[in-house]
Amino acid sequence: MSKTALLFSGQGAQFSGMGKDYYKHSSQARQLFDELSQYRDDITSLCFESSSQNLNFTINAQPALFATGLAGAFAWTEQNGKKPDCIAGFSLGEIPALVFCGALSVYDGWRLVCKRAELMQLCAENTNGGMAAVVGLSVDKVIDLVAIVNQHSNDLWCANYNSFMQTVVAGDLNAIDKLSNKVSSSGGRLIKLRVSGAFHCPYMEQAQIGLANFLETLQFNHIDIPLYSNIDGNLYTDKDIKSRVALQLTSPVRWINIIQNMQDYGVEQFVEVGAGNVLTGLVNKIVNCN
Repeated sequence: MSKTALLFSGQGAQFSGMGKDYYKHSSQARQLFDELSQYRDDITSLCFESSSQNLNFTINAQPALFATGLAGAFAWTEQNGKKPDCIAGFSLGEIPALVFCGALSVYDGWRLVCKRAELMQLCAENTNGGMAAVVGLSVDKVIDLVAIVNQHSNDLWCANYNSFMQTVVAGDLNAIDKLSNKVSSSGGRLIKLRVSGAFHCPYMEQAQIGLANFLETLQFNHIDIPLYSNIDGNLYTDKDIKSRVALQLTSPVRWINIIQNMQDYGVEQFVEVGAGNVLTGLVNKIVNCN
């Protein structure tokens, strides 16, 4: 019997109006938004009405995506009358996934996502960093081009392995501009992303340290739905939650590995919850190349 996986959207997928359909049509999603409104009274207006510009700030994007992703998972469960066989979240998406699988309470998950956003925003403001997707070139080719750019300054890294022909880089904005020329001359395309910093690279080291300290204040519970980790594509265990959540900030997202491991587990249906359908597109590219 085929298995179903829920996938939680990550930062960059945000848009004005996200989560509104969940709120309208799911009592569990509506209950979640009402609970979160006790912790941040503008969370519904932030998700349903805020401008795209306002949502692009990390301190707004991450809590809004947390609310929308978790609401989407609750709505899916309510509609289908069952839990999925396994789950994964793309970067930020791992935080609502941790709540959904039982590892954290909604309140502690909310505290975690707000602290994560605060620390990452601070790091972003202290560095001249950004991110960009390289499309149309193989992973190995992108790695080679990044190495060439880094011959003069070691300020650029591969940050997200999204699919076999889409790799996200992170680092210094000037280094990204240099990479853009090399990507174009190699037949690829570089697209700068709507994020406020260079995530999943050493630019986030101070945020990782701060988050590791904050994680010691949270109560973690047993994981009751298999959850795949960004840092290596393998499953979380009850014992390594804190280390994986902290390390994620400076480690690349191994999305290809996650989807391949889910396939090996027997997953045939991938359902994206949260904002947009970016992950659905990536899954199709990975699955169809196997």
